[in-house]
Amino acid sequence: MRLLNVVRAVFLLFFMVAGASIAAAQGIYVVDNGAKNGPFERAELEERAADGRLTGDTLVWMEGMPDWAPAKEVPEVAALLAPPEPEVPTAVQIYLLEDGSRTGPHDRQTVQERVDRGTVTGKTLVWTEGMTGWEPLEKEAERLQITVTAKPAPPPPPPPPPNDWVGFLAGTWDMEPVQAPLEGVGMATLTGVTIFDRRGAFTMTGEIIGSSAYGPVTFYRSMEGTFKAQDVGDGKFKLSVDGTMTLSPPAGATIAPQVEPMKNTVILEAVDDNTLRNVQSGEVSRRRLR
Repeated sequence: MRLLNVVRAVFLLFFMVAGASIAAAQGIYVVDNGAKNGPFERAELEERAADGRLTGDTLVWMEGMPDWAPAKEVPEVAALLAPPEPEVPTAVQIYLLEDGSRTGPHDRQTVQERVDRGTVTGKTLVWTEGMTGWEPLEKEAERLQITVTAKPAPPPPPPPPPNDWVGFLAGTWDMEPVQAPLEGVGMATLTGVTIFDRRGAFTMTGEIIGSSAYGPVTFYRSMEGTFKAQDVGDGKFKLSVDGTMTLSPPAGATIAPQVEPMKNTVILEAVDDNTLRNVQSGEVSRRRLR
């Protein structure tokens, strides 16, 4: 009896192995465009999976299955399928709270670019659909797939070179008439035209027009010498002149012209490209454009 049982067990094992081998050798059918195709062997199925003709949703059948089923649910076929592609994040609309105002919606790329430029930081409040309230971007950065690590700020540009005030002054300047007291004459009107050149030399001619007991009187003044211009910031510069000044009496007077050395320093402001103002006295000179 024992020998008979052993023989039966051996035969039973043989038929089980043979049956499995036969099943493995049997092909697998697939449904393509509503039509049954096959049977296919493993190599053929691998080829179809590689080029996309066999996917997890393709209906397949093999002997022993009660009905057709998606390939992903049949272990023998599912093992041949290519791994699923990573899930592509869905487009998310991001709103920002900037300076008290809501902006958006923005996509991820736009927000990331603004973070990279430094106009949006991890502290900036954001909101997307599904959130119950506004939150700092740094708290939602991982979920939104935005990198908020601050990039080192670029170094500031070098300071601008000092203004070329000598070059700025080069040309002819007309002083607007100024009222000033003149000893022995009273109130007088001063006018002047100054010419600066780029080599640092200047000349000035002008008149002093007043009144006397004998009627109107005009004195003539002229200056020449050298000058320096030093930037003092905020659109201003220090003008230093060194030369001589000649004061000539009215025509017909018997008084000889007076010549005196002259050194003077004033602070001038460039109101615009063609206007200068004396910061102390308020005198204005304008560039002669023709």
